[in-house]
Amino acid sequence: MGAYRGGSPVDHYAPLKSGYEFVADEDNFRLTQYYADYLWNGINLKLGRQVINLDNQRFIGSVNWRQMPQTFAAARVDFSPYRGIKATVAYIVSRQGVLKSLSTQPFDYKPFNHSWLVHLSFEPLKGVKTSLYSYNWKMNSDTYGVNIFGNLPYGGLKFGYWGEYAHQIVHNSDSGIWDTANYYHLKLSLNTDWGNLKPFGAIGFEHLGKHFITPLATLHRFNGWADVCLKYTANTDTYGLNDAYVYAGVSHQRFGKFEAAFHRFTAPEDFPQGGNKFGNEVDFLWSKRVFKNTSLLVKYAKYNADSEASQAGVGDKDTTKFWVMLNFKFGVSF
Repeated sequence: MGAYRGGSPVDHYAPLKSGYEFVADEDNFRLTQYYADYLWNGINLKLGRQVINLDNQRFIGSVNWRQMPQTFAAARVDFSPYRGIKATVAYIVSRQGVLKSLSTQPFDYKPFNHSWLVHLSFEPLKGVKTSLYSYNWKMNSDTYGVNIFGNLPYGGLKFGYWGEYAHQIVHNSDSGIWDTANYYHLKLSLNTDWGNLKPFGAIGFEHLGKHFITPLATLHRFNGWADVCLKYTANTDTYGLNDAYVYAGVSHQRFGKFEAAFHRFTAPEDFPQGGNKFGNEVDFLWSKRVFKNTSLLVKYAKYNADSEASQAGVGDKDTTKFWVMLNFKFGVSF
C-alpha cells in the first residue's frame, strides 16, 4: 500500500515554511505497508511494515488524519490464549512517522527502535470490556495501564463510559528526564437513535501527569483539533496537562454529521512564575458523503490562549485552523 502527499496550492505552514503554524504534513511519497501475513490455527503472524492501532489509539496509532500515516516495521502476533481473551504482542524494529524527520532506520540506535508492545483485551461481563497493556518504548519510557469501557442500553438511549489509568516510567536520555508519571481518562457519553436523526454527546476529563508522554499516539484525536498540545504531549509534557472537554452533535442520513466541542486546558501544577491555565478551544465539524465513494469533511478549530500560558511558553499563542478534505475510495480487482 502506498501514499502520496503532493504540493498544496497553499503551503503556508510549518514545517514547509517557517513563521507559520505547525501542520504535520509535507510533500512525500512512499510505500506505507508491505508485509507477510500468515494465519494458522487461530494464530495470526504479521511481518513487515504495518499499521498498529491499539484501543483508542491514545498510545499506539496510525495518525490517520494526516496525509501520510504512521507505520512500523514490526513482527506482530495476534492470538487468543483463552476463550474470550485476545492478545497482541509486537516487536517494533523501526518507525515511519508522518514526517520524514520522525522516521528511523531499523539498525539505528534511535528511540522506539526495538521496542516491545504487549496488549490483552477481554470482556469480563456482557457490555463491559477491558484492556491490560505494557508498552516498552526503547530509550524513552515504559508504560503500564488498564482501561474499562462499554455501553449500557436503556430504552432508546445508549450510555457509554470510558475509564483508563496508566503509569509511566520516563527515561528520556536526550532530555535528561528520569521520572514517573500517571495518566487517567474518564468519559461519559450518550447516544440515541431517532430514525434518520442520531444525536450524540459526551463529557470527559483527561489528565497527563508531569512528563507523561504519548509519542506514538494518534494525537489529533485528543486535546483539540488545533493541535496546540500535539508536540507538547508527544515530547516533553513539561508541566503536565488537564483537558476538561464536552462535545455534542447529530448525524443525519441526508445532511451528514455535525459536531461541536469545547476544551479547557490547564496544568496539574503551577508554572514557575505562577498560574496554571493554558487556554480553551472550540471545534466544529461537518462531514457528508456526497457521492457513493466520495465524502466531504470540513473542520474548524479556534484556540484562545490564556495570559498565564506565557509563563510556560506552551500554548501561549491564539491559533485558528480550517480544513476542507475530499476522501475518495476505490478498488481494483483482477
